[in-house]
Amino acid sequence: MPTHLARRHRLGRLGSWRPRQHDGSQQCTVNGIAGSRLLVYTVALNWYVNRNVGFMFGYLHGNDARQIGPTNFADASAKFDAFAMRTQVAF
Repeated sequence: MPTHLARRHRLGRLGSWRPRQHDGSQQCTVNGIAGSRLLVYTVALNWYVNRNVGFMFGYLHGNDARQIGPTNFADASAKFDAFAMRTQVAF
């Protein structure tokens, strides 16, 4: 682990801001039986206050597309939205 969080970022008067974006999917299959398909979209903003302190904020939007069973094709999908925040301190 690097000793300084913002080593590669230029720190201005308000620290260093770094936007991030990610999307991903996962197919869940058990014993050859098709399960659900999970799609997650993430938008994040990392703020490095100084060389030792950083805050990471993230918004996630997901869709879990699934059917009730292998022979029952009724929709049992779910959607979710989440906000996450974490702090890192390097010492």
